[in-house]
Amino acid sequence: MRLIPILFIIFILFSGSLIAQEKKPSILQKKNQSCFEFEPFISFSYSYAHKFNPNFTLGARAQMGFSVRLLLTNPSVHYKGDQYDGGPVYLQEVRSFSNGYFTDIFKFQCFYRFSHTEHFYFDFGPYAAFGMVNEMEGGRSFGAEGSAFFAWKRLHIGTRILAGWQTFGFSDDIVFALFSVPIVIGVHF
Repeated sequence: MRLIPILFIIFILFSGSLIAQEKKPSILQKKNQSCFEFEPFISFSYSYAHKFNPNFTLGARAQMGFSVRLLLTNPSVHYKGDQYDGGPVYLQEVRSFSNGYFTDIFKFQCFYRFSHTEHFYFDFGPYAAFGMVNEMEGGRSFGAEGSAFFAWKRLHIGTRILAGWQTFGFSDDIVFALFSVPIVIGVHF
């Protein structure tokens, strides 16, 4: 019987201290939002977003390193054969010579940030990138990119989907393709 009054006193003490605590604003509620992100293989990016009003946040992201994008579609290109001795030009599926992945060396993106909840948000916007296929053959790409992230305290984890046009160093074709970056990990500051 003495336990009930003691528990009641402890409850009163803790409930008063919990009510007095202030809740820190979420990273997504801040006016200036900066973060560093890491993508597998070895790629780092810096993102900055500015919240103009509660429903309108714009930002930009610059990325350098070797970010692997997985090919989700399988377009075909006219592959130049041996260019030095006038070899044939033939049609070949992109997946057959890229093994289904591309590597970005530099990418720039402007984005609109939409906060779905306090911990879940999306980034949408155009991008331009320079990268490699088959370790040496350069290519450029441009298009639209969408990202989905779950944020917890200062960390976020998510994925990216890219839809755009890809050029290759070994072909004059410009092909439309869908790509995925399966995991992105970031730290807000």
